[in-house]
Amino acid sequence: MLLLRLTVSCGWALSWVNNPKAKELFDFLNLFLKLPDRRVLGGDILKQVVADADKAIETALKEDPVGVTLTFDGWTNVKNEQLLGTVILSSEGKPYVWKAVDITSERENNAAVINKTEAMLTELKNKEITVCAIVTDSASAYAAARRWMRISNRSIIFLPCFTHQINLCVGEIFKESTEFKITVDRGIRLATYFNNSNYKFFIGHLRNQQYETYKKHIAISVPGETRWNSLYNMCVSLLKTQQALQVSIFK
Repeated sequence: MLLLRLTVSCGWALSWVNNPKAKELFDFLNLFLKLPDRRVLGGDILKQVVADADKAIETALKEDPVGVTLTFDGWTNVKNEQLLGTVILSSEGKPYVWKAVDITSERENNAAVINKTEAMLTELKNKEITVCAIVTDSASAYAAARRWMRISNRSIIFLPCFTHQINLCVGEIFKESTEFKITVDRGIRLATYFNNSNYKFFIGHLRNQQYETYKKHIAISVPGETRWNSLYNMCVSLLKTQQALQVSIFK
């Protein structure tokens, strides 16, 4: 199990245990240490670790003194599959990834949302996990489902996701301040420029200057349209490499 945790933590492929160099290292450390085969590491050992992790999550959620918050939202992955992901938050704000299901072939309307939410509540109730709040997307289907479910689940608080509203508020702030808008627009142009593969020469030049100035590479973040905090991350990344940018420009 420790080997599997090491594999996941380092982001290694499971096949590393079959690498001759890895076997050579472990033989050097201890001749009696035998690495498991990739199939064993990704089979029985992985299943056992997942089962232990699931049990630990259930125990933590069951013992929450206040109750948990159920959150779920849909997204499309790189394979164009529509997924519905569920994350449960403890009363202290600690997130636990619960599950993700493929809903590509299903219709997304208020009835479907209600059925999925009720099924999730039943599952958690059977596991003796108390749900005190549910947060869903702000889309019309979810909004309609929240209105209906408030009637039959009066002990649960139903809330929309405020991320989109926060994004709109931040956008309005920049519209009211010419200085903010000009600064952010210039920052976006700068961040986009240094993330465009057509400008490899200048990107490489900046990277070399970063190593010379900071002894490390600093990635410049590009903001996303629906992620309000991405503007903040972009500004922070530009400020971190400000000196290297200035030197690169004058060179």
